[in-house]
Amino acid sequence: MENQLNLFELNEPNLKKRQTPPAHLQRKIKRPKREQIEFKIESLDDALEPDHQARTIWNFIELLDFSRLYEKYYSLSNGLGRGIVDPKILVALWLYAICDGVISARKIAKYCNENKAYAWICGGVSVGHHLLSGFRSDFSELFDEFVVQSISLLYDKGLIQIKSIAQDGTKLQASARAMHRKNSLVRKAFDVRKHIKNLEKELQSGHFEKEQKKKKERELIESRKKKDRLIQAAKELQKHKEVLNENRSKSRKAPLSNKDISKLRASPTDPECRKMKMADKSCKPAYNVQIATDVDTDLVLKVRICQNSNDGGELLPMYSSLRDQYGLEIDSYLVDSAFRNRDDFAELFDSGCKIYCPTKKKKTAALRKRILSGNYEKDTQADIDWVLRMEEAEAGELYNRRIRASETINAFFTNHGIHQLLVRGTKKVKGFIDLACLAYNMLTIKRLYNLI
Repeated sequence: MENQLNLFELNEPNLKKRQTPPAHLQRKIKRPKREQIEFKIESLDDALEPDHQARTIWNFIELLDFSRLYEKYYSLSNGLGRGIVDPKILVALWLYAICDGVISARKIAKYCNENKAYAWICGGVSVGHHLLSGFRSDFSELFDEFVVQSISLLYDKGLIQIKSIAQDGTKLQASARAMHRKNSLVRKAFDVRKHIKNLEKELQSGHFEKEQKKKKERELIESRKKKDRLIQAAKELQKHKEVLNENRSKSRKAPLSNKDISKLRASPTDPECRKMKMADKSCKPAYNVQIATDVDTDLVLKVRICQNSNDGGELLPMYSSLRDQYGLEIDSYLVDSAFRNRDDFAELFDSGCKIYCPTKKKKTAALRKRILSGNYEKDTQADIDWVLRMEEAEAGELYNRRIRASETINAFFTNHGIHQLLVRGTKKVKGFIDLACLAYNMLTIKRLYNLI
């Protein structure tokens, strides 16, 4: 007993290997029975979890005012014609899709039939990709109001006090194909015009069968659209040259040389985009998206679409639009050194707003050295006040918060697949970015406040 490890004697384990049954014997396998008829009593609401994100988005949508959007429709309850799809459904679908990393209208329409969350938002209403893309484009100018409303919800309840604002620009690749110089655009426009005249002569002759005639008519319509795009691209190229010369004159630089002008290009598919240097050092057609955020909460306040490749001169337009739209008295404004502009800094200084911008960069090193040495007779009071303020320890602590406030929304774009735009033109691009920022604000409000 002393040497026994167990209380009772155990039998020797049966280590005999289990033999595989013969191959001719039938195995017991559970196979799919797709013809089986089942009766399920379940509503769309029962199919979704109580804490699902789709419910959060709908609760958020219910807090917004859609009255201006409803005014754009002409279908009346007692009138003729079919009813319209509720704009709340369309906005909710876009917000949920953006949070889900989907920015294509076709994919959203597909998921409305396959995904229970998308189907729950639709609530039995049929939604197609033409309706989704058309809504995004036709009402893009109204989405900015929803961003303002998302901030007003918190401001009216006293949950936020907007005192410090950070502004930053991020470049998003445009949905544009090849970019051409002005001479190439003009030459292509002449070639298309000749092709249009030939098509018109062929159609006037009338020697075509019915199907062939329809094909020629469609080709004529597409050719005319192509000609208009080429002409618009040439006009945008001229506009781009004028803006660049105006910026150079403000910086006391000589106008663009003929060699520099010959390098300017525009895309017929998206004439309003510009060729810009991206974060990965490559040059691509893109838009410069300017975003203003609240430093304390990281919420997006305002979006502007810029066609300039750099951020210089974009501070004052954003600051003015923020004051006009929100009616705020901004205490401090945080930007990086790319926004440095003497006239803009002077305007903000006169309005009582403090600028926080690095002074140790190469661009402003000489100004900082001159002011700190006391030799600032030729400098403006705005520059003197700015340089001396940035030497204080409190200024460094406040400016460090700009990175979180500005880069969080940029990270949201990257993490949710918004690195190349699928829409064209500044108006449509701004509308889509406003929707993305509204989705970002919704997630931020859910994280910080118990409202949705």
